[in-house]
Amino acid sequence: MTTSSDHELDLWIAARKKDPSAHLAPSVMKEIQKASQPIPHPKPEHPSWLLASACLIAGIGKLSLVFHFAF
Repeated sequence: MTTSSDHELDLWIAARKKDPSAHLAPSVMKEIQKASQPIPHPKPEHPSWLLASACLIAGIGKLSLVFHFAF
């Protein structure tokens, strides 16, 4: 349920949006744009050779198991 103060606040906000002085100063807008720029993230590291070789061996083991049961 809205009260009269809510209605007055809505009217005040609408009036402020139409008022040119309600817009932010250019220096403030520049600070906001600088702060909102995306942060560069470091590239993910590639898996080490040990992890890569372990995955390769496991894959070969699974393939040999499939061929063993299939034939």
